[in-house]
Amino acid sequence: MPIKKRKRILERLLKNSSGLIDIFSSLHTGLLLVDQELVIHWASEAFYQLFPGEEPAGRMCIEFLENNSSSCLECDVLEAISEGKTVVTEIYSTSRARWFRIVSQAVRGKKNRVVGLFQGIEDISEYKSTEEELQTEQSLMSDLMRTVPMAVIVYYKSGQISYANPAAEKLLHIRRDFSGFYRFSYSDTKFYEQDSPVSMDAGVYFRHLFELGKSVQGKEVAVLFHPQEEKKVFSLNISPLRNKYGEMNNLLIVFSNITEAALLREKQGQISKLESIGRLAGGVAHDFNNILMVTNGFTSLLEKRLDRHSPEYSYAREIRKAGEKAAGLTQQLLAFSRKQALQLEPLDLHSILNEASKMLKRLIGEDVKLSIETKPDTGAFYGDATQVLQIIMNLAANARDAMPEGGELSFEARDVEPEEIRYGPYQVIKPRNYVLLHVRDTGVGMVEETRQKIFEPFFTTKEVGKGTGLGMATIYGTVKQMNGYIFCESKLGEGTDFFIYFPRMNGSSLEQRTESSAVEASAQTPTADYCGTILLVEDDREVLKVLNSLISDIGCRVVGKSSAAEALSYVRENSDEIDLVITDLVMPEQSGIDLALGISEFSPRLKILFISGYCEIDSRQLQRLPNPWKFLNKPVASQQLTQQIREMLLS
Repeated sequence: MPIKKRKRILERLLKNSSGLIDIFSSLHTGLLLVDQELVIHWASEAFYQLFPGEEPAGRMCIEFLENNSSSCLECDVLEAISEGKTVVTEIYSTSRARWFRIVSQAVRGKKNRVVGLFQGIEDISEYKSTEEELQTEQSLMSDLMRTVPMAVIVYYKSGQISYANPAAEKLLHIRRDFSGFYRFSYSDTKFYEQDSPVSMDAGVYFRHLFELGKSVQGKEVAVLFHPQEEKKVFSLNISPLRNKYGEMNNLLIVFSNITEAALLREKQGQISKLESIGRLAGGVAHDFNNILMVTNGFTSLLEKRLDRHSPEYSYAREIRKAGEKAAGLTQQLLAFSRKQALQLEPLDLHSILNEASKMLKRLIGEDVKLSIETKPDTGAFYGDATQVLQIIMNLAANARDAMPEGGELSFEARDVEPEEIRYGPYQVIKPRNYVLLHVRDTGVGMVEETRQKIFEPFFTTKEVGKGTGLGMATIYGTVKQMNGYIFCESKLGEGTDFFIYFPRMNGSSLEQRTESSAVEASAQTPTADYCGTILLVEDDREVLKVLNSLISDIGCRVVGKSSAAEALSYVRENSDEIDLVITDLVMPEQSGIDLALGISEFSPRLKILFISGYCEIDSRQLQRLPNPWKFLNKPVASQQLTQQIREMLLS
């Protein structure tokens, strides 16, 4: 089309479009009218405000926009002319350091031919700057979501997970499906609210959180992803996401894995519970021991005075037997509460296990294969030989019951260094050198719920009448009292392992203990030649009375005192007359230890016999006493008391 003709068409178009031009002129958008060659014929006032000092008429837009195009042939605006459609182009002007948006609309003449373009030009630099900032923030947020260890998901109101970061895919076992949403890999994933045994499917649980519609911080939930896995515990931070109308469309949920912390907290709670029960058990056992001391003591005296062929003698004997059984139970309670009196001495497991092997074989029977693996140079530790042997026997008895059809029972004793310690669930073991006693059976094993409760007093899986539920509690208390650690590993159908760590003494191992050190002398009643004056100190009046009667019955003179202060005053004035001091260990105001230390100042050779059933004092504290001393547990049997008095008076 000739240039003159095209100009006439554009001029006519301007005249006919004057109303539209007036409207555009009132806007901040610059308006241009260009011909098919992209030559500008007219510009609105807003254009001059965008480009002050510029005269666009007769020029092409590339001349003042400087969009780095080498030719207009590269410009998208040509599509508006060639195809007669609206084209939106964003151009960055390097000389002006500004962004512009150009909207080009084809102008048609007669026969609907495109004769030119209306172009709206707008400065979008601020928009572009904001857009770049948003893109930077989005990129930063995306990088953050990829690297944070917490699982982050967005739950959409329609019931799907619309977003999950990589940590969520790993921790929660979720994956994106063909629809673009995320799903749990395990369809049987279950959620458990804190302290609730009732489970919810994932979809039900998230819907529950969505319906709450509020922010929640630190909500704990346990998740069982698969029946073959352990539960994981998470702390949830939940935030509703709302649109501009205040409607909640999404829920942001952040999962923090706190499984280890939760397990440790649970263990600490179990320890606290065991300690509380232990304090209660210790107090009850202490009072009950005093009662048994009275009943058992007077029953023994009654037996001596009755005709052995009379019914009354049989009655008294049965009462004594029942009292001895009750005494055994209180000793187990005291062991659990760690209040029993231990005779601590250097021990080595190599000797103990070898000495116990014959008893173990008789205990477990022929259908259970016994193996003992130790070395003569196994390190020594401080312990009570009787109690350590009892631990071994109790574990063997439990293992035998767990293998009704036979199996294998193994004992291993060895030294372990700090880096070799096998930590049990929740265990906090002080890093040092230990002697390990590892006991393993191939029995029926235990479910996790049972394993977690085995050290609780009165918990038993045995039938009614076949167990007190104090065996494992006793072992736990005894090990802890010897500053050791014990934990158990077990799975149903795979047997059970017990790991017991005793703090190892410095230096080389002990030589094997000689058999003579464990010889038990038979009870003999001392004759008048062996008896003398015995100072008896006991704060419980009834116990003082029965002990006085038992000692007097064997021909000794007894001086009874109810406090350490009274006894110490008497010793100061009559030390030459006293042959033996028998004192309770735990008394108000001053203990038996305090009394013994006071006696040692002016009578270091006076023999002392401690009697107590509730001992909070480590027997190693007695080692500093210069006086010869021995210890008996309450309730002490008449023959045991007689034998100990005989030995101490004769020694």
